[in-house]
Amino acid sequence: MSHRTTSISAKFRYLLSLRTVQKIKLILITLFFCLSHELSAQDTIAVSRAEKRVFSTEPMKATMLAVAFPGLGQIYNRRFWKVPFVYAGFGTLVYSASFNGSKYNEAMKAYQDFTDNIPETNSYASLSWLNGTQPSEYDPVLYPDTYNPSTTSWVEDNLIKTIDYYKKYRESTATFHI
Repeated sequence: MSHRTTSISAKFRYLLSLRTVQKIKLILITLFFCLSHELSAQDTIAVSRAEKRVFSTEPMKATMLAVAFPGLGQIYNRRFWKVPFVYAGFGTLVYSASFNGSKYNEAMKAYQDFTDNIPETNSYASLSWLNGTQPSEYDPVLYPDTYNPSTTSWVEDNLIKTIDYYKKYRESTATFHI
């Protein structure tokens, strides 16, 4: 290396370190001015601030409000976001009870129509799980010559299972309403 290149690199390093020192000085001066605003003088008098009122809940009052009108206790406790969940729960119970009750009634009516000997009553033919089979395969009243006794037995057993299924879930939902 030549003497000239070493003097240029030394000069460059010197300028770089000078620039770094200047940045550090600028940061320290800025911090000094920022911190001086935070420090209070010794001759100042401390002024007390008015205390904020803190809302305190009474559990008994919240309970009584919730008993009077569901969700009102949550509003009293200022937990507004919980109110939709309360009503969604009630809505789910009502929907489940009505759905299972209507399906139970539909299955019961289909079973009664299937086991009676009246040809005009055939509500069982509209059940969705029977769509794959023809009434001529399982209906001894409408088709006495072509029905299959094993298919008739299968349909009757499945109607009873369907009744039991919807009765079970209708009753389990009704216990939540109490």
